[in-house]
Amino acid sequence: MTLQIVNIYIREWRWLIIGGFVFVMVVAEGLLLYGAYRHALAPGGGSELGNGGRRVLEVVWASVPAILLCVLLIASVLTLR
Repeated sequence: MTLQIVNIYIREWRWLIIGGFVFVMVVAEGLLLYGAYRHALAPGGGSELGNGGRRVLEVVWASVPAILLCVLLIASVLTLR
């Protein structure tokens, strides 16, 4: 009986939960890209990178969390169906 109540509760709220995850991911990635863009436009900003000038490392460092969040989102959607 308790499992059925929990199952109904999850079905009713799943799109709100998924929407919350998507919102957080979009805001986090947007802030990341905004900060990188702002840093690149600052006077002398593009010349001194905190990672020693390794752009590949910077791209990987930013891309891996985004890819992981997408994988978790897809897994969540498939699980809740």
